[in-house]
Amino acid sequence: MTVSNSNYPTRFYSRKDRWLSIIIWGTILVCILTIILISVDGKSFVFDLFFALLMIGLILFILSIYFNTYYEISEQDVFIRSGIMKQRIPLESIKEMKKVTDILSSPALSSKRILIKHRKSYIGVQISPLDRDEFIDLINERIHLLKTK
Repeated sequence: MTVSNSNYPTRFYSRKDRWLSIIIWGTILVCILTIILISVDGKSFVFDLFFALLMIGLILFILSIYFNTYYEISEQDVFIRSGIMKQRIPLESIKEMKKVTDILSSPALSSKRILIKHRKSYIGVQISPLDRDEFIDLINERIHLLKTK
């Protein structure tokens, strides 16, 4: 899904692969069950509380990535957000974009990705907007507008 209230910025939400969703929700379920099983033994309240808070923190971190991964294209840059992680790539620094299929760690929730190579990074960054073609077209259009200014 693409969201745009005006010309700038345009937000693209991340595509979510089913297999990754299963892993994420399975991990959350395991964390919840672990909290329940640890708290039932009743050996150490302090340990149980510490462990429960640790697991809740992990669950919140995973959920923030799952529900808060998106990419915004503005007049000047691409803003990438995945949970608490943020990155800005100036449009003029983009050297290459291409569609890739990969499962490397990146701010993407799908294996259908776009590799953005830019001057600030040797290897680039991989993202997974729902509509890869629309994303690439919009980036190219904004870069063209920057060059004509």
